[in-house]
Amino acid sequence: MGKESFFVNLHLSGIHNYFELEQALKDSFTIAPYYLLQKGMLFTRHIRLNNKLVINSIIELSWDSSYTISMQGCFSCYKQALEIICEVVSLFKNKSNLIFIHYRDVVLPVDKVNDDLFQLLYDAYYEKYDSFRKAFSNIEESVLPGSYFYERYKKNNKSKPI
Repeated sequence: MGKESFFVNLHLSGIHNYFELEQALKDSFTIAPYYLLQKGMLFTRHIRLNNKLVINSIIELSWDSSYTISMQGCFSCYKQALEIICEVVSLFKNKSNLIFIHYRDVVLPVDKVNDDLFQLLYDAYYEKYDSFRKAFSNIEESVLPGSYFYERYKKNNKSKPI
């Protein structure tokens, strides 16, 4: 997780594999495979990662075998990304799959997850978000975190160093 991103982890029960996770998300969100860009000397190739999805083109979701999903968003579309993350949390809470969520140093049991989740997450990452805005001005672009953000930033701000 870099300067441009934030994360929320969900600990689930009752979802036994990646296929079940993908099916649970398909009805409510636009999902797509996640591709890693591997740059070589002569070419760039896209490698599909089987444990990652992209939700609504702005949330990177990864799955591990311990029933944990990690969602990572970019501060360039902070509020929009938080809304999607809250919708994913709500989906799994309603399906009784959610055990607890984890963000920063906070563990929030399912019985404490309520309508204030958006504000809780917003406040938890506000200091980092403010630092992002100071470093990159008030960029508001719907983009994935990591190299996707930095490549877009470099393209749009060729004269400004990172």
